[in-house]
Amino acid sequence: MVIMILPFRFVLMATLNIIKSALPESVKTYRDTAPLWTYSLDWKTSKGLQVCFRTMINARIEFPSNSENSFVLRDIFQAKKNIMIGNDKKVYAGKAIIDFMLYQLSQEGLINSDSCFLLYPNHNPGGVNEVLEDTVPALSYRFGSYCIKDSLVRWRTTLNKSIARTNKEHHKINFESEFNSLCLDIKRKIRDKTVIVLDDFTTTGLSFDATKNLLEKVEVDKVVLCAVGKYTSPYATYSSHEIKKEFNPFIEVDKITSKDVIQVKKNVLVNSASQSLIFEYFQRLAKQ
Repeated sequence: MVIMILPFRFVLMATLNIIKSALPESVKTYRDTAPLWTYSLDWKTSKGLQVCFRTMINARIEFPSNSENSFVLRDIFQAKKNIMIGNDKKVYAGKAIIDFMLYQLSQEGLINSDSCFLLYPNHNPGGVNEVLEDTVPALSYRFGSYCIKDSLVRWRTTLNKSIARTNKEHHKINFESEFNSLCLDIKRKIRDKTVIVLDDFTTTGLSFDATKNLLEKVEVDKVVLCAVGKYTSPYATYSSHEIKKEFNPFIEVDKITSKDVIQVKKNVLVNSASQSLIFEYFQRLAKQ
C-alpha cells in the first residue's frame, strides 16, 4: 500500500475550500462579486511597505435587525447591546458583521496561511473592543489565519478620541500622543507575514497609522488596516505619517515629537455601490 503525504499548503487550501462551501447561502450570494468595501485605499510607504486600508461601511448607516427594527454600529460595538438579526433565523449582529467583513478580506486575498490578526486596543491599557475580542479569534481560524491577542499594547492611558470629537475638542487629537502610548509585544514571528489590524471605528486612520509605523519596524510583508465603520466628517480622508527618527517599537517610552513626523492626507476611494450591496445583504439576513 502506498501512502501519500500531501504538502501542508495543499491540505490547508483544500480545507479553506470546504469552509467556503459551508458558508451561509446569504454570504454565497456575493462570492462571485468583487470584495465589498465602502472605503478603500492602497499605497506603499517610502520604505516599500504595502499598506491596504479597508472599511466596510459608513458608521452612521442604520442596519435592519428584523422587519421592524434597526440599529447603528455604535449600538453593537460601543453600547454593547445584544442585538439579534432576523425574524426566525436569528444571529447575533456583532458576529454577523465581523463574519461578513472577514469574508470580504478573504475574497480579496488579504487573508492567507501566512496572515495574522491584531486587535487595536482601547484608550485604556489592557482593553480591546469586546465584540472583536469575542468573535475574531474563533472566526480567523475559519479562514486559515490566527489572532495574536495582546500583541499590540496600550501601555498607558491616552485620549478617548470618540469623546473628544463629540465634545468638539479635535485640537486635542494628535498622532504623537497616540503613537507614544503604543508598543509591540510580539511572541510569534510576524516578519514577512501579512498582518491585519482590526478596529471597530476609524475617522482619519490616525490610530491605524500609529500601528503601521510600529509594524514597519519589524519588517512585515503587508499591513491591512480594517475597520467596521468609518466616520467621514468632514471628508473621506486618511492621515498618513512618516517618522523621520529611529525608535524601538518594543519600548514603553515616549518615542517621538511633532518635529519627528511628516503628515500627508490621502483621499480615500468611496464606493457607494458597495455600500448599497452590503446594506442589501443585511436586509436579507433581517428577513430570515
